[in-house]
Amino acid sequence: RQARADADAETAAPVFQFEAEHYAFLETVGQAVVKVVRGGKLEVGASVVVSTVDGTAVAGKGYEARSEELFFAAGETEKAAGVRVLHDKLWTEDRSFALRLALPDGAPAKLGLIHQAQVTIIDMDGPGVFCWMDSAPKSFVSSDAKAHLVVERRRGCSGPVKLRVRSVDGTAREGVHYSKLDEDLEWSDGEAAKAVQVRLQQFAKPDDDAEPLVFYVELAGASGRADIAEGARCEVRVTWSAGEALEGLEVLEEASWADQFRQALSVGGGEGVAEASTVDLVMHYLSITWKLVAAFVPPPHYLGGWACFWVALSLIGVVTMFINDLASIFGCLVGLEDQVTAITIVALGTSLPDTFASVLAIRSDDNADNAVGN
Repeated sequence: RQARADADAETAAPVFQFEAEHYAFLETVGQAVVKVVRGGKLEVGASVVVSTVDGTAVAGKGYEARSEELFFAAGETEKAAGVRVLHDKLWTEDRSFALRLALPDGAPAKLGLIHQAQVTIIDMDGPGVFCWMDSAPKSFVSSDAKAHLVVERRRGCSGPVKLRVRSVDGTAREGVHYSKLDEDLEWSDGEAAKAVQVRLQQFAKPDDDAEPLVFYVELAGASGRADIAEGARCEVRVTWSAGEALEGLEVLEEASWADQFRQALSVGGGEGVAEASTVDLVMHYLSITWKLVAAFVPPPHYLGGWACFWVALSLIGVVTMFINDLASIFGCLVGLEDQVTAITIVALGTSLPDTFASVLAIRSDDNADNAVGN
């Protein structure tokens, strides 16, 4: 009888409550909106008061205090109530406050079971949690120069942070199949993603090349309050590729500056006079001046390749000027106009070396990338 009396009382008056007991919003949301629902008697208009109550979040610092009367017209079953969340741009623990329902004095209505709701403000100004962009194993072939991975900084990216990243052997061995990686990545304020590159090395064809070789790159530690998510290891798989290495291939050492001059002075780049043909000898002595000039170009591995790039580009400019002057003198002697000289002699002098370079690239490489570049 008592239960039926309570049910009759609820249907005889409007009943107000929140849609849920708990809500959570990001600190950057701006306006946190919750729903107040109405049941019971719907044929009449009714009002309910929504107000905020401090918790670990304090009005004026974490949110703006609110106390408002919501009016439900006849037949209206829900209304939105909003609270402005304040973004302080300082790292703190997640904080919460409460929203409470109350009835105006003398209002013929009732409050439901969920007449108070907890609202949690999730702080977004922390140093973040580091994880790999994709947890799936990454596959590469031995012809790739580097393995490219991406680390993300989630759940906050405030302040500078250092993240240690290192490689760990699996079936692939450091110094044989890949170059060792152990470095600190420096993240600036607001930076949310960073690339990690591991240099892959050439290696001879393994006895069993059906299964890829495996090594790992792991997130080893972060400075400050930054954290590392589960799954800090990224699996990297390297499959041998015939396009890069032949069976029994040994990795060549990077040539030094002195090696370049020794090769320039040697017939055929070091083959020796005994193995050289007559054509090799004639071409060697005709071009030895240019070989010595080209030997002054720094080796490609100096300064990350930039020294080689700029010096080689400067020498190309000098050679082009030299060809242009010779062509102008020749055109003047034989009576050719400058335009004719430019599209014949100068064009041949600057483009023909590129043609020979493209031929060598096609013969030496397994693809036409360098030929197209020339």
